[in-house]
Amino acid sequence: MEPSASFILFYHGKAEQSGLNVRFWDFLFYASFGFVVTSSVAIAGVLLVFCYLIVPSVGAMLFADRIGTRLAIGWTMGTLVSALGCYLSVQMDTPTGATIVVTFGGILVLMFFLHLIVHHGRSARELEGAASANRELEAASPSTRQA
Repeated sequence: MEPSASFILFYHGKAEQSGLNVRFWDFLFYASFGFVVTSSVAIAGVLLVFCYLIVPSVGAMLFADRIGTRLAIGWTMGTLVSALGCYLSVQMDTPTGATIVVTFGGILVLMFFLHLIVHHGRSARELEGAASANRELEAASPSTRQA
């Protein structure tokens, strides 16, 4: 039986039961992933590499539930934000890597606000931590005035 990455990924137990050496394929994936990340960090720097690894997937998760859609959003975001970061770097005469990292961060923040507007609108609930902190501040403020 020829191994399929998606079969091993989504049906790990069934892949083991069907006789696939899942541990070997897991090891092969993680070893190659480690090699690629280590090589990339040596070439481009840790911040840039992890921006490319994390930010597009987080941005895609804000707007999609299916893997194919997330991949399309992530790849498109990575390409466009990289081009924008390079363009801004040339225009502002700043280091390219740092400008791309800042651009990724700024676009992710904009995507988060767009996500709040599109998916929650005016019905967005208060964050639990912020609401409880606000209540504590309101409760503490009269007592601090009396002292």
